[in-house]
Amino acid sequence: NERGWRLLRGWENPSADIQLVRFEGRPKDLTPKAWVWSRLLFQDEPFDRHDWYIDNGVDKEKRYVLDFYMTDDVRSGLPRV
Repeated sequence: NERGWRLLRGWENPSADIQLVRFEGRPKDLTPKAWVWSRLLFQDEPFDRHDWYIDNGVDKEKRYVLDFYMTDDVRSGLPRV
C-alpha cells in the first residue's frame, strides 16, 4: 500500500496537500483495462485491485484505480510486485 500511495502522489501536483478519503481493496473486480488484457490479449488477471479516493484540494473527490500483476516481464509495463 505504501508503494501505491507513493505512485499516486507522484501523479498529483507535488505541492498539493493530498488527503486519502477512503481506500477499497477489490481483488475480485476487474477494471475495464484488466478485462481487455485478460480476456482479449490473454494476459494473466491482476491478483489485486486498489481503489484510492483522494481529496487534492482542487477536485471534490478523485479516484485512482491500481491493478497489481505478478510478472517478471519488464516490457509489459504492468506494475511489478
